[in-house]
Amino acid sequence: MVIEKAKTTQVRLEKVLEAVESVRQMQQDWLELGIDFVHLYVDNLDSDWLDCWCEEEKNLSHHSNLTCSVTAFLQGDDPVAVQVRERLGERSLGEIAAELEKSLSLPLENNERLFAVKTVLADSTIELQPNEEIAKNLQDEVSLLDLAAELLKKLTQM
Repeated sequence: MVIEKAKTTQVRLEKVLEAVESVRQMQQDWLELGIDFVHLYVDNLDSDWLDCWCEEEKNLSHHSNLTCSVTAFLQGDDPVAVQVRERLGERSLGEIAAELEKSLSLPLENNERLFAVKTVLADSTIELQPNEEIAKNLQDEVSLLDLAAELLKKLTQM
């Protein structure tokens, strides 16, 4: 155990030394080449990254707004949100919101969103005991699918 910890510490130290060496080399290149040193470290310097920057920020802003909206919905008093919180129990709302947001990004065709939301809800369910009836399993599956459909409807209205 002590040997493994020493090896882990040694590996971490080597990584830090590599990082320091690469920063030192970058600084030296800057001193020698001036602003042209950037061409050594940036692959696609002449592309349109600056023109597209605003669009990327809008996409990131929409992404965080959607996560906040989903989280706010899950914290609310809506009956669907209450059922989701009851079903998901101990899981954090942020984690649930992130998974639901991924589900919303799926294409509409073939009910992919619906089944992705159902999967998010189903991951939290406790496995039924083998001696319980098949009808109970079917009923739970139908209620889970209904809840997923209601949740998806609410989320797409946001």
